[in-house]
Amino acid sequence: MFRSTKGILHYTPFYKQVSGRVNFPWFCDNCLDKAIESVKTSKFIEDQCHDFLSKFQEKVENRFVKIEKDVNEVKQVLAGLKQVKG
Repeated sequence: MFRSTKGILHYTPFYKQVSGRVNFPWFCDNCLDKAIESVKTSKFIEDQCHDFLSKFQEKVENRFVKIEKDVNEVKQVLAGLKQVKG
């Protein structure tokens, strides 16, 4: 029998074998709903972070492309000025 840490009962070797298995919930009845809700919340947060970081990466890449374009334009203007001077 397993209980939460408040329940005190843990059979350590069996607990170690079972706790890593995805298909075998090892939580007590009182903790199972909390554990499932925690997994759902973690997945939701992970999805939100992924969306945010994807949008941020796109913005950074767009800004980088614009900076490269601006640098190339400045180089062309400078090359034109050198030809006028020379």
